[in-house]
Amino acid sequence: MNKISFPTFRYFVDYYINTINGGGSFSRNELVDLFKKYEEPESTSQLLNEANKLEQLMEKEDWEIDKEVLDFILKNGKNNIKNWVLIIRTGLK
Repeated sequence: MNKISFPTFRYFVDYYINTINGGGSFSRNELVDLFKKYEEPESTSQLLNEANKLEQLMEKEDWEIDKEVLDFILKNGKNNIKNWVLIIRTGLK
């Protein structure tokens, strides 16, 4: 199985969602806008690419997913990640 780590998506979740928005001041759409504004264009395209791959990966059974990625998914919740992926896809198109 290929190991996929999703570094840009993890950075977005850890920094933008958990740190900047720790108090809940921003909507998720505003966080995507902040990411577009302050990060490099390569990072925004990488985030979109990783969000698409993560969406495809989440269609698999848990045992088919790399343990590190599965731990990240379970820690943050599949529904939360699906919502983040949807917002990233619509915000970065």
